Formats: sequence, structure tokens, C-alpha cells
Amino acid sequence: MYVVLGVVLALGALSAVRIKVLRSRARAAGAGDTGASALEWAVISAILVTAAVIIGGIVYNAVQKKGDAIQQCANQGANATQC
Repeated sequence: MYVVLGVVLALGALSAVRIKVLRSRARAAGAGDTGASALEWAVISAILVTAAVIIGGIVYNAVQKKGDAIQQCANQGANATQC
């Protein structure tokens, strides 16, 4: 009977140690995922900022050209036929 009780206690102690090890590994794996996730967000943000700057430049140039064309028409006067 004492042998069986000793084996049960030993298995219980090993299970507790195993649970602690598994929790520790899970935390370590989760910490690595957090860093990777932050890196992914940084890359995505950089791509979005770059795209916004490019699109903003295209829109700015289009508006600038149209504004210049309107200015030229306004400078020609009321008798202008090309505007």
C-alpha cells in the first residue's frame, strides 16, 4: 500500500512539474508571437504610409495641373475660344 501511495505521489509531483514546464514554454512561445505581430504591424504600416504618400502625390499633381489650366483660361479673358 505504501508503494502504491509513493508512486501516486511521485506521478503527481511529476505532473505538476510537467504542467509548469508546459506553461513556461507556452508563455515563451507567446512572447515570441507578440514580437512578430509587432513587426508585422510595422511593415504593414510602412506599406500603407508609402501608398498614401504616392496617392497623395498623384492627386496633388492632378489638381495642380487642372488649377494651372483654369488659371490660363482666366488670364486669356472673355473672348478666349480654347478654354
